[in-house]
Amino acid sequence: MRNISRQGTMPLVLASCLFAGYVFAAGDWQKDDVYHDNTGINDYLELDLGPNNPTLVRTIPLLPKTVEGRQIRAVKISANVQETDDPTKPDILILAGLHAREWLAVEAARMTAKYLVESYKDDTKPDHDYVKYLLDHTEVWIVPVGNPDGNIWSHSDQEIAERRMWRKNRWKDTVGTAYGVDINRNFDEPNWGGTGNAEGCDPPVCIATESADKNKDTYCGESRASEPETQALQALLATQVQPGKHEFRAMVDLHTYKQSVMWPNDGKCTPSGDAVMFEKMGHVMQSSIAKGPGESDYEATQTPLSKRGTQCKAATGTSDQYAYTVHNALAYCMELRPVEEGDVPNWYEDYYGHGHPQGFDVDWAFYPPPSWIVPTSQEIYPALKALMEWPLGPPYLERVEIKQAGVAQYEARWVAGGTGRVLDIVTNNAVCPGSAEVRLEFSKPMWQKEAPSIMVRFEKGEAKVSVQASSGSGWTKSGYANDTWIGTAVLSGDCNGAVLDVDVKDGLGWCLDSNPATVASYQTGNGTWKDYESVGGGSDRNHSVEVQVVETPVITIGKEPTPDSTRKFPITLTFPTKARDVSAGTGTLNVILAGADEYKTVFSGTIDLTNVCLDEQSLCLTVKARPGECENFQAISTSAVVPKVVEGDKPVFPTLAVQTAQKKPDSETVILEFGAPVMDVRVKPVTALVTGGLVTVKSGLPAVPVGTTGKISTKWKIFLQYEICAGSPSNAKFDKPVAVIEKMGT
Repeated sequence: MRNISRQGTMPLVLASCLFAGYVFAAGDWQKDDVYHDNTGINDYLELDLGPNNPTLVRTIPLLPKTVEGRQIRAVKISANVQETDDPTKPDILILAGLHAREWLAVEAARMTAKYLVESYKDDTKPDHDYVKYLLDHTEVWIVPVGNPDGNIWSHSDQEIAERRMWRKNRWKDTVGTAYGVDINRNFDEPNWGGTGNAEGCDPPVCIATESADKNKDTYCGESRASEPETQALQALLATQVQPGKHEFRAMVDLHTYKQSVMWPNDGKCTPSGDAVMFEKMGHVMQSSIAKGPGESDYEATQTPLSKRGTQCKAATGTSDQYAYTVHNALAYCMELRPVEEGDVPNWYEDYYGHGHPQGFDVDWAFYPPPSWIVPTSQEIYPALKALMEWPLGPPYLERVEIKQAGVAQYEARWVAGGTGRVLDIVTNNAVCPGSAEVRLEFSKPMWQKEAPSIMVRFEKGEAKVSVQASSGSGWTKSGYANDTWIGTAVLSGDCNGAVLDVDVKDGLGWCLDSNPATVASYQTGNGTWKDYESVGGGSDRNHSVEVQVVETPVITIGKEPTPDSTRKFPITLTFPTKARDVSAGTGTLNVILAGADEYKTVFSGTIDLTNVCLDEQSLCLTVKARPGECENFQAISTSAVVPKVVEGDKPVFPTLAVQTAQKKPDSETVILEFGAPVMDVRVKPVTALVTGGLVTVKSGLPAVPVGTTGKISTKWKIFLQYEICAGSPSNAKFDKPVAVIEKMGT
């Protein structure tokens, strides 16, 4: 970067004057593709941006006035902007134009103000909701021209190289032989003047030969904050501009050139206590820069160490060093286009119709074509918005709602309470098994360029049920675009008491605050957010769900049949929790319950055991019921003990109970003959090798099908093994089974 040391004594030429090849005509301050001097910038702020947006923009003149009697203009942009400061909103400062020749930085600051206002007002802008969020919650201060006198001098005649390349303000010494102080070496920060110097570093700039020389571009001034421009900007940062308390949490000073995002050190060429945070946000800003195809990357680095230069100079008296060390702001210096002088196209002659008469004395990196104004402003705009977002802190899951059939069964949100927040649970009903909609509302828009990966699930022990976004759900808007996510989960009784686990990062890369009850605040010097809990990678596990379930009932079958039947027995189903629409049985057993549609815990009725042998065996039943008001049935398999037969009055079984009555290749009829009258004979085939047989009872009772398998040869022989249950007329309870093995048929 070339520093021009020649001094001039030409009188001030106002911006409205004619200089070679170009005229600032009326209305130029409304154009975006021309360079504006301080007067043009002020006209834009005071005749256009401010008056046309009175609830969003206020232009505030700073004091003291400059060496030549001008006032630095600061524009404050915020929703419902007030004359007084809003202490609930953190302040962010965007500063430019400290160095007079850096016109592109001035225009980028002006365009940033324009973009913020346009995006806030126009809901068709892609970043409308994001900017609305930023300006609803912060106060953004923009100072496009921090050195008005130097800016006017640089614009006064661009064909005189020493004017066009002017860097400093217009201070002059008492004898009038030297002009200008580098405002960006004049701020009253602790290391101004070179106190403290790390081993291996060059002397601090202000006591180096160049900075101590009044005729050099980096002259730091006769004393700390000696210049009125410095004093005015320090007053802004020190809360002296408006009543109320400013809290400048972040700041960026725009310069040209090098295409870098830089942050302060400790003034001794060693990292500051906030180096980790500076580096993290520096890289966030760097990655946010929307450079075009083929354009050079911006680099992110600690000041002044750079990949493009290895010499370590502890630059003192800079605006970012002051904002950081004195006011605890996360402060950056951003050098805009180009990387080097050779990157600037030969544009001057095409634009003005002739070459620059002193072109060899012009560092063209400070004088890119006006066509660079808009693309440069657009490419750094996302990075500036990222810095505006940083003071608002890490995100947290603000509200959770779980719905079924359009009705909220669970709703809870964090609200202000005491010195922090409390979880206000509005609704907490157990949900029904089945599909449920899960709505997650976050404290801020969670992304701008690319949707982040989000993991949402219900977790109970080893059981995990994912919540998935379906068509028409996913990221959406509650207050601002991308502040809400909606998904669907299918919940079962296994999810009863499950914890909702949500894991996602915002656009700055911050995980969720695991404990929103404590409000995160940044602790300067420690490099961390106080009360920011990011346990387990930063997931939220503050909500759980209750699922209505039909719990397994205790089933009791009475030992005596009902008075009206010898085959039906009383049965009682006792549930641990209430259920309704209860039914029970198997394919062959019928259970009749009284008041099955009622919502209660105990259901009584009868069970028909006609097809069951009574021998204290365990009987498997399927119970179906609905929990609460849920529409879906739940099925439970459980068991009951069948009563034992009374000893003594049993049917008499024959020794030979099976005989062949008929021989056919595809069937067999088996006749059972008992030694005494019996009733309700049931035959269960245990093993068989013939298909489709029928068992008949000689007493004339209905035939009972028997499952068998096919014949084994052309001669075929039959082997059947049966379990037979029967009850005597005097005791209708089924006896225990008696195995009867018989009959080889030919």
